[in-house]
Amino acid sequence: PNDWSNCSPPFLTYYFPNLNTIFTGIPKTGCTNWVNALLVTEGAVDPEKKVVTHFAKMKYSLENFLEGPLRSKLWNSFSFVVIRNPWTRLVSGFQNKVSNTSNNQAYKRIGEGMVRRMRNITDKAVLANLHPTFEEFIKVLVLDKGRSDRHFKPQFSIMCVPNAAYHYIVPLEFSDQMEEDVSRKIGRDVIPRGSYDKVTSDPRYQKST
Repeated sequence: PNDWSNCSPPFLTYYFPNLNTIFTGIPKTGCTNWVNALLVTEGAVDPEKKVVTHFAKMKYSLENFLEGPLRSKLWNSFSFVVIRNPWTRLVSGFQNKVSNTSNNQAYKRIGEGMVRRMRNITDKAVLANLHPTFEEFIKVLVLDKGRSDRHFKPQFSIMCVPNAAYHYIVPLEFSDQMEEDVSRKIGRDVIPRGSYDKVTSDPRYQKST
């Protein structure tokens, strides 16, 4: 039987009891939109309002259901995860979080840390105006051996394998075609909005949340 008690990190896997569905949200695969769609379908939030995933992490994190009356339902639940081409996921993470085109202040310090390590610059005033190159970004991830921020970690390390097996592993690039299958398994229409940007067919520039 599947053992869902060893997911790491546990707060990125969710359980929706009304849907009897387990979903692991891997960052940079459109996971925010999937969590929001599942929350709406679960009946947990108003579909007209902006959904904050912190709400899901607090109430629908899988670890909240590992003990208690709903524990036995986990073993018979439908489970799925969305994955993405590893290379385009890295490009997306770099562009969105630490590149010179990013306005993500929350990750500015991480980017500065990468520059400090790669260029041996310690002056904070100088670092404040610098961003890592993509080559430096990749080198740091290799040196860290997967122990990096969850937006850059290898996808398999966030999934609940090998302790549990998912019913569906959905490639983000083909999620449009598989959404109907996922909805059919859940028994409700689950429609994630805006999880994949199709303005360009070039996968280097396709974005996700």
